[in-house]
Amino acid sequence: MELAQENIQGYLRISKRYIKISRPHRLIAVRAVGQSLNKANIGGDNIEDGNYVIIDCKQQPNDSGYVLSIIDRAANFKKFFKDDKKHEIRLVSESTQEFHPIILHKSDMNASGYTVNGVVVRVVKN
Repeated sequence: MELAQENIQGYLRISKRYIKISRPHRLIAVRAVGQSLNKANIGGDNIEDGNYVIIDCKQQPNDSGYVLSIIDRAANFKKFFKDDKKHEIRLVSESTQEFHPIILHKSDMNASGYTVNGVVVRVVKN
């Protein structure tokens, strides 16, 4: 995980045909670090170290969707699962490497500073 900090390094110009969204002002691009989703399938692409990941900051996550979340000030891309019966959220890697899932109980979320910054909508390969 990388510490989350706003560090604008530039802007990506992306065609509206590449990302079909009516409100582009809701989007941010984040450069991926690491291999935690190198086996994911996001529109036919995986997320590899150095790729840009396009995030819709206003979209709410769905079960089995991919999110950018912050936990203890560390940013991470993971697959999102919500279990209402257990009152927990499970964040899972899909990787060639072994990463343990992150499991957050409802009572732990405020203490950990957990937040979802948005939903992954596209991957831009380097």
